[in-house]
Amino acid sequence: MNIIITTMGKGLDLGVNLIEFLREEVELQNIGFVVADSKYFKSFQKKNAFFKNNTINGKRMGVHRYFPEEQSR
Repeated sequence: MNIIITTMGKGLDLGVNLIEFLREEVELQNIGFVVADSKYFKSFQKKNAFFKNNTINGKRMGVHRYFPEEQSR
């Protein structure tokens, strides 16, 4: 199963909880997150191990970060 979750920021909590639940129930192949609030994502990433090990069901998960506001600085 492939999943993409889009959120402004706080919805990332719900999205990660959903992925944590689903990975016990179904085989996840590709997971994507689009988070509009880069500051929230960075804060969440520091506090949450979900993005630190970058694995789902023992398979490596790609985490790509693109923050357009940082490109213009």
